[in-house]
Amino acid sequence: MGLSDEELDAVRAIERGDGADDDLDPFFTGADRARPVREVRVEPFLIARHPLTVAQVRHWLPEYEDSFTESDASTARVEDGLDDLLGALPFACPLKRSGSMPPGQVRPL
Repeated sequence: MGLSDEELDAVRAIERGDGADDDLDPFFTGADRARPVREVRVEPFLIARHPLTVAQVRHWLPEYEDSFTESDASTARVEDGLDDLLGALPFACPLKRSGSMPPGQVRPL
């Protein structure tokens, strides 16, 4: 993803203030090609900061199976059972409850 106009202006200001170690002309030449060509929106989704291992998922969902894992220490691939897993955890994701919380915070049940 490319830089916004404001970000490009900030880089130009650094260059004008002799804050750049190298010539930035090649960067600016390629910057226009790296700009987004359309806006894309996706539905909200869960992304884990620290992926759960197979052993951790099996703690909450004993019936969890994954034919691609090599060990219980491998990262779990939870697709169809995600709602079941989230329901079994002793906390709720901020988006699942009413009220807003800072990113990375969880609300005890």
